This record gives sequence, structure tokens and C-alpha cells, in this order.
Amino acid sequence: MVDVELVENGDETTARAVLRVDDGRPVEGRHGRAIRAPHDENLPQVGDRVAVARALRHLSDTLLAEASSTMSGLEHRDVILTH
Repeated sequence: MVDVELVENGDETTARAVLRVDDGRPVEGRHGRAIRAPHDENLPQVGDRVAVARALRHLSDTLLAEASSTMSGLEHRDVILTH
């Protein structure tokens, strides 16, 4: 299960995405962030989507890096998963 937490503070939205895996260890990427420019229309849902998308992308990158590391150890060679 992936938990996503949103925090809005003025023109800035931050999202945190955490994967809860079977072994109980949470996997988390960096936080996603969106900042509304002063000339942009105030549409909080857009900032939410951007922040969540960035948090999920970071989580995805973290998962691919962990899988690459595990596979490299098992296969005794470099394995690089990019997508």
C-alpha cells in the first residue's frame, strides 16, 4: 500500500509518498514539492497533483535503485533498472 500525505502552506504544497511493504519496512523517496508562482491562478488541486506526482516519481526511482542493488548482488554484476 502507498500512503500519500499532503501539506499545504500558503503557495507551497508538499507531498510524501511511502510504500508499506510486507516485511514492515517503509520505503520512502524524497518529498514532492509544488510552489505557485505569484502570477499563477490559485488552483490548489494543481499544486496537489504536481506535488504528489513528484513524490511518487521519487518513490519509483528509490524502488528501482533498491531492486537494481538487490539484483546486482544476486547476479554478481551491475544491474541498472531505469524504467
